[in-house]
Amino acid sequence: MKKDGKILNQEHLFKRAKEVILAIQKGKITAYRVGVETGVNVMSVQNVSERRSKLENLSFTTALGLLQYHEDHPELFSDEK
Repeated sequence: MKKDGKILNQEHLFKRAKEVILAIQKGKITAYRVGVETGVNVMSVQNVSERRSKLENLSFTTALGLLQYHEDHPELFSDEK
């Protein structure tokens, strides 16, 4: 049961990070804005948004930055599904 909870949580966190990347791809925000506001490497975020890198391969710090951005700007993701 505990393992299932961890998997569910991982999927939830992955979905939130992916929503930030999708917002960049749709032009709602820029990788630069995410990088400046969260302190993460802009090129890492840009590479994922342009599909040159996989979201799964981001550093822990960059992934935390995406999650922080999602948390700080819920209004941008309220209609994302």
